[in-house]
Amino acid sequence: MIVDQKLNKQFVGVYLIDGTIDGTQLATTSKPTWFKKFATKLFLGWKWISISELKSMQSKFSSVKK
Repeated sequence: MIVDQKLNKQFVGVYLIDGTIDGTQLATTSKPTWFKKFATKLFLGWKWISISELKSMQSKFSSVKK
């Protein structure tokens, strides 16, 4: 989960480091280019998703988990 949003800019997306929404995440304040997304996925295995996608995935995940 995103813990601290006290910055002047809001977070636009997160990198899923573990590859799952309940794992480790790294929030970003700017959207990466297609090349940065591709290189990060290729070399590190991280997946980038937007905050809106993350919230919809979390709502689906919490409804399935109950």
